[in-house]
Amino acid sequence: MSIFERILEAISGLDVEEIEIKFRNGKKKKYKLDGLSGIIALERITRWLSNIDWDKVKEVEIELANGEELKFKPNGSGDSGIPAPMGPSGVVNLRFDSATYAIVSEDHSGVIPFDCLALLQPDPALPNRAAAAIDCLIEDGFEIQSFSLIGTNDLIYTLVRS
Repeated sequence: MSIFERILEAISGLDVEEIEIKFRNGKKKKYKLDGLSGIIALERITRWLSNIDWDKVKEVEIELANGEELKFKPNGSGDSGIPAPMGPSGVVNLRFDSATYAIVSEDHSGVIPFDCLALLQPDPALPNRAAAAIDCLIEDGFEIQSFSLIGTNDLIYTLVRS
């Protein structure tokens, strides 16, 4: 599947605000949807993206109406590139109380974003900290690889970015 097709698949059903395409030569191209949504927005995006020379693309950033950002990088050359995961690899094992979401312990390896590391500090007095840390890691390209119940209340999540 081409990067063009993967981007269209990723944004299907999402409310896209803006698309920015960064080229290898440093130039940028921005497309704004000015409040369009649904099939009309998808048709316009399809038209815009079908005119891109994908051999020259460095990165595509898509801003959604809810403030989220999707990023794609082509792998290889031509329109057959596949979005590559953003950022270097990393692994986080997070143990937390399933009732309060307070972090019991964590260990990590690889590159972990500083803002996420700050949230990973164990502190039983801070409820919902695990939820915030998991959200932070997912926003940075991590995926939940596994989870398991330890005892009656503790969960261990393994999050990976490869």
